[in-house]
Amino acid sequence: MRRVVLSFAVVLLGACEGESCDSVEDRAVAAVRDIVDQDQSCTVDADCVVVAIHGRCFDVCTRVVATSNEAALRAAIDAADADICSDYGDCNFIVLPCDAPAAPRCGDGGQCE
Repeated sequence: MRRVVLSFAVVLLGACEGESCDSVEDRAVAAVRDIVDQDQSCTVDADCVVVAIHGRCFDVCTRVVATSNEAALRAAIDAADADICSDYGDCNFIVLPCDAPAAPRCGDGGQCE
């Protein structure tokens, strides 16, 4: 009986680790996405920049943001990597290839794209 209970506990731990890995990754992406979703107003293409968004436990390739938000975005990436990704433990994070980013531009609506 003891062996069955122990085996069941090991199975449950394995399931929790997988959920925990996804949860940590989701929290890191959400923390960074909050900055990406801020005002991305621009008047000329030079007001926009491409930023690589990745850390030890997350990767969403690149995003175009207003240069006025670049420092805040880089700080959010660094904070998510240092704080949230520290909970990633033994999870395996696989980085998939990203398409090459297009040149940043100020769209017709006055938003970086």
